[in-house]
Amino acid sequence: MKQLYRILALGGALMSFSAAQAQHWALFRPGTIHSFRTSVGDTVFTLRLDSAYVTPANDSVYTFNRILRQHPYEQYTRTANSFFGARLLVRPTRREYELVTEAEGSQPGGALLLKPYAPPGSSWPAAAGSAVTVTLSSKTVQTIAGQPDSVALFTISDGRSLQLSRRNGLIQAPKWLQGGSGSQTLRIEQAPVAFEQSMYAPTRVFDFQVGDEFGYYYENFMSSFGCPSTHLLRRIISRQQTADSLIYTYMQQSVTHRSGAPGCGPAGDAYSNYPVGRIAVALNGGQWQPSRSWQQQHSKLRLLTLEYALVARPAGFPGEPLVALPLTTSALPCAQGRQMRYLMVAGRGRVYTPGVDYGYQTQAYAPGIGEDIFDFFHLIYFRKVQPNGTYQTCGTRTPFSTLLPTRAVQAAARFQLFPNPATDEATLRLLVPAPAGTQLTLLDATGRVVGRQALDRGQTTATLPLAQLPAGLYVVQVHQPGSRPLVLRLQHVE
Repeated sequence: MKQLYRILALGGALMSFSAAQAQHWALFRPGTIHSFRTSVGDTVFTLRLDSAYVTPANDSVYTFNRILRQHPYEQYTRTANSFFGARLLVRPTRREYELVTEAEGSQPGGALLLKPYAPPGSSWPAAAGSAVTVTLSSKTVQTIAGQPDSVALFTISDGRSLQLSRRNGLIQAPKWLQGGSGSQTLRIEQAPVAFEQSMYAPTRVFDFQVGDEFGYYYENFMSSFGCPSTHLLRRIISRQQTADSLIYTYMQQSVTHRSGAPGCGPAGDAYSNYPVGRIAVALNGGQWQPSRSWQQQHSKLRLLTLEYALVARPAGFPGEPLVALPLTTSALPCAQGRQMRYLMVAGRGRVYTPGVDYGYQTQAYAPGIGEDIFDFFHLIYFRKVQPNGTYQTCGTRTPFSTLLPTRAVQAAARFQLFPNPATDEATLRLLVPAPAGTQLTLLDATGRVVGRQALDRGQTTATLPLAQLPAGLYVVQVHQPGSRPLVLRLQHVE
């Protein structure tokens, strides 16, 4: 029986090997996102094929997505090359692949010819007329991304090497292929996937439920006293998913603390109103579409590592590039997984750098969290509803305990209704002057509207006539722009 098990196991391995061999070799697959990790650290780079065309010789040419090249001291330059060159040539009749790099400045261009169908031990020039040679050193079966896969190892005569697999394409290669033997090596992070299954997928990044809360903190870094500082609490109040979009609405409130330190103003806390915001994300993959409201629509999730797009600015100002930074593990305690950071840069010609308001121009996302950095705010707390009804919590809610109270508490803190019970009329006093667009609605116990009135901007009192209404329980709704209606109960007696 043991011998039979050995035979079956060997047969299964051979079948897996045959299945791997049956697939065509391909360095990159159109329509998928390829991700690579650096050999040192925890940085991940992503890329994709951007466009394709056919030459008169019937060779296929694929170009990589355009990116900015990252330099020390937060400098970025436009480049014709991606991490592995500018384009990929596929010669189906010869069963060859060629990575082509464009010359840039002092960096020469070049090409690297790969022949995965050649017998192991074969060698050939890296490019026409080149003294550098490439050798197909071996073909083995390895486990890549959890699956058995045929892997070809190419050794370059200058000491560098590449690995190519049938299932996953290029799985290891030097970053910036023409960068010489000192180039950093990139290794496959996960199997190539479509945008909708990638780490950028909106359903993964914005995985919220009604009732989820997120707390953010901001401290004025320009002040030696850290004053003022602000805590902001955001609560999800609705979720809607259509065939092509994911839409959340949320309520948020902030409190700004002033310590009374020199230059900070009088000590005390200032509370904001309860504005209702909206998060709208397109679910479909594809190219990033510029938007004037880039911070609200989250279109930036279309950008892969160091990919960029010009963001429209006010009339008379040139567009500025928004660039996606390499993926890293977030340093924030309440961010989960790898952080997707985006930075607005400015400059002239081909060189770009962040502005003086670097913090404001940086925005970051994390899986299941959505925004964890925006407008100088950093995530320090969240409470998320789990499928079994329990909560996943990070950080403490204590700094946010006075924010977003229940609607009854909100109403009591902002309005006074008296007398209650009332006979002929009742008075509503607004502790904060009414903003433009404030309206009052009076409903009876059945929900029927029995009275309406609009309040002028700055108005602080309103009279509710009751003499013509039957005795009973009534509901007063206060509608203010950008906030959910607040409700007060009123007892009318004869």
